[in-house]
Amino acid sequence: MKKTLLLLFGLCTYYFSAAQITLDFSNSPSIAQCASNDTFALLKRTNLPSFAPGSDVVWDLTTAQRDDIIYRRAYPADNSAYPDASFQIEIFYPFSGLKYYGNRMQNVTQDGILSYGVHIDRQAISLALLTGSPSDSLIFNHQNVIYSAPAHDIKYPMTMSDQWTDDYRFNTSFSLTVGLFGLNNVPGERRTEYIENNEVVGWGKMKVNDKDGNPSPLIDVLLVKKIETAKDSFYLGGAPAPAQLLTAFGLTQGQSSISYRYYFYRAGEKSALAEVKFVDDSFTTIEEALVHQQRLGSTNAINKPAPASIAIYPNPVSSHTPVIHIDGTDDHYSYQMFNINGQQINSGTVNGNGIITLHDNYPAGNYILKLISDKGRYEMKQIQIVN
Repeated sequence: MKKTLLLLFGLCTYYFSAAQITLDFSNSPSIAQCASNDTFALLKRTNLPSFAPGSDVVWDLTTAQRDDIIYRRAYPADNSAYPDASFQIEIFYPFSGLKYYGNRMQNVTQDGILSYGVHIDRQAISLALLTGSPSDSLIFNHQNVIYSAPAHDIKYPMTMSDQWTDDYRFNTSFSLTVGLFGLNNVPGERRTEYIENNEVVGWGKMKVNDKDGNPSPLIDVLLVKKIETAKDSFYLGGAPAPAQLLTAFGLTQGQSSISYRYYFYRAGEKSALAEVKFVDDSFTTIEEALVHQQRLGSTNAINKPAPASIAIYPNPVSSHTPVIHIDGTDDHYSYQMFNINGQQINSGTVNGNGIITLHDNYPAGNYILKLISDKGRYEMKQIQIVN
C-alpha cells in the first residue's frame, strides 16, 4: 500500500521536462474525448517529408498535401462482456477485396490505453464477386471477440527507448455458404494470434496543417515504431478448412501478415498526431500517411499544469456526505475519478468554484481525481473517502 500511495503521489506532482515529454496517466485523454468521433487527413505520398527517427527532431508536415478525409467513429462502451471498457472505436478487417466491421473495446488506465477485444454485430457479406453465385455468402453473427490478454495502444509511462510487446489471441466465428464446394451455412472460425512489438525511437516536435490548411504550433511528440504480425488459421465444422477453398479466397492456412507503422503521439490524445504505414521493414517506402486534425490549437496547453491555487475540500470526504468543492479557479473542467486500481468510477464536468457530487456509496479508501480544464490544463488530486 505504501508503494502504491507513493506512485499516486508521483502522479499528482508530475511535471513535464523542458526537453522530451513523457506520456503517462497524468496527461492521458479523457474518456469523453476518446468516445468522440475524429477526422484524419489522408496525405498524398508525392511530397511527404522525412519521418526519420531520432532525438530532438522537428517533423514538419505543413508542405504535405491533403488527398482525402477519413472519419473514425467512436462511442461510449456499455457491454457486459467487456466490464473494463469505457469507449469503443469502429474498425474493419479486410480480406480478399471484402471487409467486415467491428467495434474495438477500450479504456484509459494507469497502465496505458488498452484494448480488450472487438464487438461484432451481425453482418451478411455477399460472395458473388468472388464466386459468381449470388446465393453464396459469409455471415458474421452477433458476437464478442475477447482478447486473451489486453493490448496496449499506448503503454504508460512512455518515453524515449521504452519497449513493450503484446502477444494475444482471439477467435472470430462465422458461417459460410459456397455452392461450388457444397457448403450451406457451415459454421467456421478464424483463429488469430497477434504479436505487436513497440519501441519509442524518437522524440521532438511536429507541425501539421489543420482542416483549413493553417499550420499548427509545434507540438511535442514521441515517435513509436510498431511491427504487428497477425497469424490466421481457418476452420470449418471444427476441422481445418480445405486448401482448395482457401486458395479460392486468396488465403492460406496459418498465413502471416506483417504491418510496419510509425505513430507520433502527443499528450492528452488517444489518436496519434500522425500515423505512417510502410510497405517494408526498412520503414522507407510509405504506403499511407494520416494526420489527426482535432484540437490542434490547444495541444501545447495540455502540457501545462493547472494553477497551483486550485483546491479541493473536504479531504478526506465522508461517504455519507459525498460532495467535493473545487475552489481557486474560474476554469471549466471535465473530470474523471479513479479507484486505486486505475478503474474509472465517476466522470462529468464542473465549473471552477463549483462542486462534484459523488452519487454512489464508494468504499472507504484512496482515490484519484483528474481534472482537465477547457484551456487544456490538467490537475491530479488524491482524495481519501472515509465512512
